[in-house]
Amino acid sequence: MTKTNNFHIHTSMGQIPKNIIFVIPDGAGPSLYAAYRQYKNQGYAAFMNRIIMDDYLLGQVSTSPKNDSSKTFITVTDSAAAGTAFATGQKTYTSAISMDHKGNPIKNMAEYAKEVNKKVGIVVTADVAHATPAVFYAHATNRNEKAHIADQLLDHPASNGELKVDILMGAGTPYFKRQDRNLIQEIQQKGYIFVDNKHDLLTSKESKILGLFADYFLPKYWDMPETIPTLAEMTHCALERLSTHEEGFFLMVEASQIDRAAHLNSIASAMSEMEDYEAAWNVAIDFAKRNGETLVIAASDHDTGGFSVASKGQETFDVNPLLQMHASPEKIAQELIIHQDDEAILKKYIDWDLTPIEIATLSNSRGGMFADPYKETLSNLIQFINWRTNSGWTSFNHTGGDVNLYAYGPGWENFLGFHQNSDIGQTLINLIQNKKA
Repeated sequence: MTKTNNFHIHTSMGQIPKNIIFVIPDGAGPSLYAAYRQYKNQGYAAFMNRIIMDDYLLGQVSTSPKNDSSKTFITVTDSAAAGTAFATGQKTYTSAISMDHKGNPIKNMAEYAKEVNKKVGIVVTADVAHATPAVFYAHATNRNEKAHIADQLLDHPASNGELKVDILMGAGTPYFKRQDRNLIQEIQQKGYIFVDNKHDLLTSKESKILGLFADYFLPKYWDMPETIPTLAEMTHCALERLSTHEEGFFLMVEASQIDRAAHLNSIASAMSEMEDYEAAWNVAIDFAKRNGETLVIAASDHDTGGFSVASKGQETFDVNPLLQMHASPEKIAQELIIHQDDEAILKKYIDWDLTPIEIATLSNSRGGMFADPYKETLSNLIQFINWRTNSGWTSFNHTGGDVNLYAYGPGWENFLGFHQNSDIGQTLINLIQNKKA
């Protein structure tokens, strides 16, 4: 393939969208896109096939937070501060959930949308009280106040009396069904259907849904069982329901676990979750192209892990070991801990052979000397994969690099070039309010 430029936008300039879909690939920096492109190409080539997102790349986003330098010299954001910038149009301190430095709530995207009678949807692969989804509907001084965040769905309705989110899907059952309160029952009393499996979601017809499919995180995309919907399936179901509303909608879709994979420095898990993200992006783009009144935008809240496409002074990145895996490192490590039949499990999920030293290391990981044998097994397995692929990582945390910005549909021209993350949020707010951005 020699074609190097296939950029296209099929909508005119100067239009205001009726609907907005904001896709957030949490933790995905530019180098993970490059790695994923090579993975999807099934190996290196001078001219690789484009991934779906490539056709909509418009610019980049600065992710810096607004921390008080007299209290901390943290210059790298977290998902709470970055998400708040997207959801409110204002920068804030790390760990804040749509709050300013004085502890005052900042109006967020769900609140703006409800003021103009739009429906709101949030679908994620983390728990729905996690930092990124939370900033779009709740307010808290610290992202860890998850029960308080979940409570706000009922305790702080929108200005029109409705709950701030019409469709909410992901994980998070322990924050909704607690000893002190059963939010699931309370939300059902507001006319919502509650679903906890894919069959009930796909066969439901109700327009208001609370879907909780796991306690804290959904399974990795590579490991997804038939009983749990993927991010793309949740996105499709949300769009089916939201699109019937005459005044339009705002939908936030988060591929939450790219970040989690990068925190572990796991290139295999990162590719699994990039695949999940691409499938959901494709659902959103297909809807927007059919609908004609929908803006789709994607930007990461930050980079995680500082991934390098090649490392250790070598100039090769090899995706072949990833192509020969049939489960995420997390699932493989779990089965090694449960069944302790190393040879059978490794042959079931990995087509390349581990060395005798590597197999012995995995066996020793659960030999009693480690406080958490699962974490030790997973860490070792990730290292073996990184070594074979020649994957480089500079951090186990977030980094301060810029992230890619993608858009399609009415209003796309507002996202050309370089932007602050808060500018992205303010532009979306203006569009929701039917103003020129």
